[in-house]
Order: sequence, then C-alpha cells, then structure tokens
Amino acid sequence: MPFSKNANQALVFDLSFDSILDAYIPSAFIVEQMDGVLLYSIKIANTKTIAEFNLELDRYEQQLLTICDKLTAKSILTKYKVKNKMAKSLEILVSEAKTKKIVSHFVNFSLESFFKIISSTNIPLAINLNKKDVFHKQQVFFSNTILEPKLHFSKTPENIVYQLSLFDNETELFPFEHDFKILLNEPSWITYYGKIYTINHINGNKLKPFLTKKEVIIPNKNSVEYFNKFIKNVIKKVPIDAEGFTVETNTNCKGCVIKPTLHFQHKVYLLELVFIYENCTFSNSEAKTKHITLSHNDLDEFTVHQTIRNKKEENRIRKTLESFGFIFQNDGFLTFNENVEKIDEYFNITTLLKIKNEIISEEISINLELGTKKINTHTSTIQLIFPKIRIGLM
Repeated sequence: MPFSKNANQALVFDLSFDSILDAYIPSAFIVEQMDGVLLYSIKIANTKTIAEFNLELDRYEQQLLTICDKLTAKSILTKYKVKNKMAKSLEILVSEAKTKKIVSHFVNFSLESFFKIISSTNIPLAINLNKKDVFHKQQVFFSNTILEPKLHFSKTPENIVYQLSLFDNETELFPFEHDFKILLNEPSWITYYGKIYTINHINGNKLKPFLTKKEVIIPNKNSVEYFNKFIKNVIKKVPIDAEGFTVETNTNCKGCVIKPTLHFQHKVYLLELVFIYENCTFSNSEAKTKHITLSHNDLDEFTVHQTIRNKKEENRIRKTLESFGFIFQNDGFLTFNENVEKIDEYFNITTLLKIKNEIISEEISINLELGTKKINTHTSTIQLIFPKIRIGLM
C-alpha cells in the first residue's frame, strides 16, 4: 500500500456497478489513513492527485491505475468513436448492438487483467464504495478457497427441477440465501460476506437464475432446448445429483494407465495411477467415488449415466502393481522408493522404463508424455522429443 511521506493518505480501489455497461467498473481513490486504518475518501486518484499527495506507486498499483483510466466514460467514448465522432454519452454509444458487443469485450478483457493483478496483492479494494463511510468497514478480501459447484436435477411428470449450489470446502451454499454479487462472468469472480471468490468450471452468469430463488423449473417441452443451451457443457466438468430419471449404472473398470507427474512438493517425478472406465477416468489419488452425466435421445427422454468405482477390481490392479515393485504413498501416487526426498528427479521414470515390457498388458498401459513432450525410450538416458528437436535433460 503506498503512503505519502507523512503517512496520512493511501491509495485504494473500488469496483462499482455501472448499469449502462452492465459491469463492475474499477476506480481509484486517495483515502485518509491513520495508524494503518483506512478512513474517508479524499479525492479520486489520478496522475495529478497522486503527485499532489506525493504517493509513490509500485508497478502493480500503477497497472491498476492505468486500467481504471482506460475504463472511465471519457476514455471509452474517445476510444470508440462512431464515424469519427464522439458519442455524447455511454448510453448512446452502446445503444447500437454491434458497438455494445465490442465495448463489452474491451471492458471484460480489462477487468480480467484487473482481477488477475489485484487478487495477487494486498492492495485495498471495496465493492460499491460509499464515500460517506470509512473505507476499512467496506474493504473486501480475496479468499484462497475456490468454490466448487454442484448441480441437482429432479424429474416430475411435467417438469425438470434444476438447482445449483456451491461448496466452500465442506459448507454447501445456495446463492439465493446469501448476498452474492457476480463481479465478472469469465473467469468467474463473485463476492459475498466481505470476501471475493472464484468458481471452478462455470462462469459467473450461471449463478444468475439462483440469486433470487433456489431452483429453476423447466417445463418438459423446453427441457431439451434448456439442456443444450445451459447445461450440456457444464455437466462434463461439474458433479451432479439426479432423481426421477432412468438410470444406467456402469461399474466396469477396463484397466489403468500409469503416467509420470511432477510432484511440486518433492520436486521429483512420481507416478500417477488412473483407472479407466467406460465414460470417465478416476485418479487413484482422488476420493471421488462416482461420476454422473445426463443425456437425452431423439424422443427427448433423459437418462442418467452413473459410473461407480469398482473397489474390488481397482484393489486387484493395485496388488498386481505392488508385485512389480510399485509403492503406494499416502497421497495415492506411486514410487519405486519410499524415500522420495533422496531419489533423483527422474528415478521413477527410468525404473518404469526398465520394467515397462513386463507390466504392459491389456489392462495396464503407460503414458510416456510429460505435458506436450514425449519421453524417448530408445536411449540410455531420459530425453524429451519435441517437434523436429531432441533435447536431453540434465
């Protein structure tokens, strides 16, 4: 946080909703500061007032201030002139659909940068700042928790009932029960109870129907259209519960694949074991026990496809791998040496390559790709193959 030499002022930021742009637009302010407590707003922060109060900005604060300047009404009107003429107001500028789309893209792109920068710092931020009140009572903070969405569907003879909830660790939240605000659609940034969160897998606008009610009721005649428009892509990534549908259950574990993965804590390559099922996969390191998807046929009949992990078959595969010398760690990853702190970075990969011909079978396969690079198995040392380039790793 930048302070003036007499430490009586500080730079802060605010996101206030602009109904014309339909977005939360950032602004910067200089506020009074006393003993580290942020008090009342004094002036809007710009190049002139920053110099006037002798505030010294770091590069992040300067970048945020630049974004604020770009998103002022004057800057947008100047940037997007119509037939080389400046519109008299933002409302007139965005009244034309094509121009509105262009302006919205620019605003969202700028906001994405704003959130990326400020979320990685401790720079003070408020939402819908009331300048008549002290800043510190309105300050919000970024949470380290990523909210996990979950969908629930239930079928009646006339409708499909659709619910969406969010999990803050183990706590299930229904948006309509809290003062949720969608700050940015994509990537999703939302706020409630003085904290700002991001949401896994879905954009912020998916919450809109649930800000004022617990469930959305979809008449059967509209269910397929709604499914294809709003749900189809989401359920590929988000866990769901479903009631009242035809259910197809699959427990057939077809085998597994072993692949090297860099363990960031130990700084060595461990081995990840992934079990392969008909329509999905489960990592040995994850606690997830089932995977559910929803589909419909040409008769507009919906079916729940439920894959449940086959513990007996997975345990049999684990025992087979243990017979080849694989050691299972508490976190579910595999190694050939329990003392992972002392092994070479590529120890597990080289050992795996030595026995790969013994373990590969119809049910056990090996993935020798590290990201976009593939391991060269025809040399005595580990090499990665790039397109047209071979680079040896030291």
